[in-house]
Amino acid sequence: MSDYQVRIVIRNNRLLKAIKAKGFNSPTDLARKYKITGSKLIGIISGKIKPLDRNGELRDYVKDLLDIIDLSVEQAFTPRQLQGFKKHRFVFEAKENDLLQIINENKKPLEISVMEKDVKNLISNYLLTLPERYAMIIKGVIYNNKSYSEISRELNITVERVRQIYKRGIIKLRTSDNFKKLIQSGAIDIFKNTIFSHKL
Repeated sequence: MSDYQVRIVIRNNRLLKAIKAKGFNSPTDLARKYKITGSKLIGIISGKIKPLDRNGELRDYVKDLLDIIDLSVEQAFTPRQLQGFKKHRFVFEAKENDLLQIINENKKPLEISVMEKDVKNLISNYLLTLPERYAMIIKGVIYNNKSYSEISRELNITVERVRQIYKRGIIKLRTSDNFKKLIQSGAIDIFKNTIFSHKL
C-alpha cells in the first residue's frame, strides 16, 4: 500500500525566475501591470498553451512577455517547452521510502548545479558543430527522451537510419579534442545524463 499521493505540476522555471528577478511576486502581478491576460500567461508557464502559433511564430503576448523579462526565446524555452504539453499535471502514489529517496536525490550543492549547467551549455555548443540532422537526432534522444521510432516519423527516415546518424554523431563528438578535454576535466563524474555516459 502506498503512503502518499504526489502531484507534479509542470511549470517553466526559466520564466518564473525571470519574472521574480524583475521584482514581481507572481506571474499574476506581472500580468496585471502589463495588461497581459493572466490565464494566457499561466497557460504559457504551465506548458498548457504553446508559445508558438500554428505558423510556428511566437504569439504576440509571448513576445511582449519576453521583452518585459529580458529573455531571448532560447533563454526562456527549451525546444520541448516550445511545443507545449498535452498533459501538465501528474499524480502518482509513492511509499514513504521512495518519496524520501526522490527528495534526497534532488538535493544538490549549488556548485554542482552551476557546473552541470555550464557543462550542458558546452555540450549544446559542441552540438552546433555537427550537421543539423545529427544535432537534431542527438538532442531528441538525449534531451527530449524520444525513441528512434518517434524521430524516424518526424524526419521521415527509417529507424535504422536514425540509429546510424545518432551513433555517428556521438562518435564525432567523442573524438573532438575539446570534448575530450571536457571529459578529462571531470565533467563525466558530475553530469551523468549526457552523451558522456549514454550508451550507443
